[in-house]
Amino acid sequence: MFFGEEELIKIAEITRTHGVEGDVLLSLNPDFDKNIITEDLPAFLIIDGMPVPFFIEKIKKLGNKIIAGFRHIETMEIAEKYVGLDIMTLKSLFEDFDEQEYSEELIGYSVFDEKSGFIGKVSLFNDIPGNPVIETEFQAKTIIIPYSEDIILKIDDKKKEIQISAPQGLIDLYLEP
Repeated sequence: MFFGEEELIKIAEITRTHGVEGDVLLSLNPDFDKNIITEDLPAFLIIDGMPVPFFIEKIKKLGNKIIAGFRHIETMEIAEKYVGLDIMTLKSLFEDFDEQEYSEELIGYSVFDEKSGFIGKVSLFNDIPGNPVIETEFQAKTIIIPYSEDIILKIDDKKKEIQISAPQGLIDLYLEP
């Protein structure tokens, strides 16, 4: 079956080779937890604009780094040809993703807006169908922020921080007297 790029989502990029056996170091897309990359994950590399399936044979997680080995990439010379390429997987794998499961982990994360700075810590994830939101408590007021890829810029699990770009006026709406 052929998949177009519109059916795929970027999960990582190959940043460099690792060792002499064809392993590569991956830079993970910040929207995903490093545990997303497993040996059974359908992986595609975009080569000359076309998604080409590759099979992940081994994964090693070292801190926030991921070292991967792919089938048929067995030497450093071969691996070097793939440095800089994006690793994609099927978007459909995430359509049934239980946001509530991940949302529980977000409670207590500090939220920073690119204009307003610190706007509180996540106190609640409200999984409203079609429009999930996170709530923060700041200056004794509740701020409700849509949980969408247009607003959430980055989730840093290590620092327990969420970077957002709130629409103009949204934060002020909640903080005005």
